Amino acid sequence: MLTSKLCVKNDFSEPWFIPWRESMKHDANGIQLGGRFLHRKEWEFVTVCQALEERGMLGPGKRGLGFAVGLEPLPSIFANRGCTITATDHETDSDGAWDGQWASDLGALNNPDICEPSIFHKNVTLRRIDMNNLPADLNGYDFSWSCCALEHLGSLQKGLEFLHSQMRCLRPGGVAVHTTEYNLLSNDATLTEGPTVVYRQRDLSELQYRLEKQGHSLEPMNMDIGNSMEDWFIAHQPWEDTTKNLSHLRLLIGRNICTSVLLIATKSRA
Repeated sequence: MLTSKLCVKNDFSEPWFIPWRESMKHDANGIQLGGRFLHRKEWEFVTVCQALEERGMLGPGKRGLGFAVGLEPLPSIFANRGCTITATDHETDSDGAWDGQWASDLGALNNPDICEPSIFHKNVTLRRIDMNNLPADLNGYDFSWSCCALEHLGSLQKGLEFLHSQMRCLRPGGVAVHTTEYNLLSNDATLTEGPTVVYRQRDLSELQYRLEKQGHSLEPMNMDIGNSMEDWFIAHQPWEDTTKNLSHLRLLIGRNICTSVLLIATKSRA
């Protein structure tokens, strides 16, 4: 089974990766999924699906809660599996910061190539929430997920608090699967506040401590950083070099070399 881990190129050729990749048929941030191009966002979508599948979460009768879903394909995939999904996003995108990614309405959220619209509208609802102030009525879910959302909550601590507080949305034994930005360069200097922050190994250790203190568990972290050419290529804004080199697994945020990290947590059964 997948454990908490870093994004690496070798995952793209794993037997479990390929079918998910081929099923998504979705354009993420202007990137066509499923081709030669290797994008860490696609890795996030696939590993979230695989982690939930392995834990028996994707099927009829299962309830899922997605945070800051934007236009990602996961609500469509989960709805097509028969799950009942509460997809959430923030209230507005008045400043255009998430143009092309924000879920304006429920219809915009569905990909009809993945899920037939009548099934989607039967199984999915869209709610507007503040991830820094979760509503009390979000509870009893079998699983929760987010893909690179919690690093945009304002600070490292706000993201950690979200990961801790969202556990109360799950039923006992429920599974939380989240991805975020990870600092490959330093366990000290990083972006700690602002529109995007970058988590270090020490922050994940703090998260593990906080979860275990409440009786929850965080899957052990696989710290393999990969050794392929694609694992060493660093993408820079405005990302033109990414398309040329067919890889966007590592990138520069500020002075931090980053990648995506998958975090898998299970709620206490007590």
